[in-house]
Amino acid sequence: MVDKPSIAVVFHHIGPYHHARLNAAADRLSVTGIEWSAKGYDAWGAADAPARYTKVSLFPEATDRYPARAKLEQGFCSALEQVNPDVVAVNGWNNFGSLAAANCCLDRGVPLVVMSESARGDELRSWWKEIIKRRIVDFYSAALVGGQRHVEYLVELGVPQERIFTGYDVVDNDYFARCVLEIRDSHLRRGYGGQAAFEIRKKYGLPENYFLASARFIEKKNLTRLIRAYAEYRDRLKGTGVTDPGYNRGA
Repeated sequence: MVDKPSIAVVFHHIGPYHHARLNAAADRLSVTGIEWSAKGYDAWGAADAPARYTKVSLFPEATDRYPARAKLEQGFCSALEQVNPDVVAVNGWNNFGSLAAANCCLDRGVPLVVMSESARGDELRSWWKEIIKRRIVDFYSAALVGGQRHVEYLVELGVPQERIFTGYDVVDNDYFARCVLEIRDSHLRRGYGGQAAFEIRKKYGLPENYFLASARFIEKKNLTRLIRAYAEYRDRLKGTGVTDPGYNRGA
């Protein structure tokens, strides 16, 4: 049996979102998920599937103020020696603990992969910060990003395009498929027509038809514009075609 390549993937805290990714990666790799903090700070809840990867928690609780940078680095270096991965993937170049992890890996000659969804247009950029970023991203052997805008930004920062790969933005399709089957099975067992779906909508206060947006309430997610667009979408339909029955006329 051929040994799988080993990778350690580092997050601040491993929530359900990260758990699903690590489980999927474990089908092809020997995966260790390293979290700085065993305590989570987001309202994600707990993962509902068993882990197929090894999980390591460095501290019971880790915030921007505690532990100190030296202790963070010491804790990560100790875990790195125990896990001994072929490669380490870190979330961003200036996220929680990412520089501490990078220092440990560089000292030990462990290749680094940066996982990033940063794009130039996310915010106003300062020239001096961009210079610092260029020096930092030079430490990484490769990058995993969400899409083309993120590729372009890393190329701008000096990462060779052939070392940048997309696929960081993913959806846990198995989870949603499983939930849909549970709803359908409930409908079939109980024989109440659409009662199961109705009860779920009622539980969460949902109408029969709706759009779902899932994002953090932070400025760069642009949720204000999303809400405005939702308010207008019924009044405007853009497009053209052979019959074109006047759909392009706004209300």
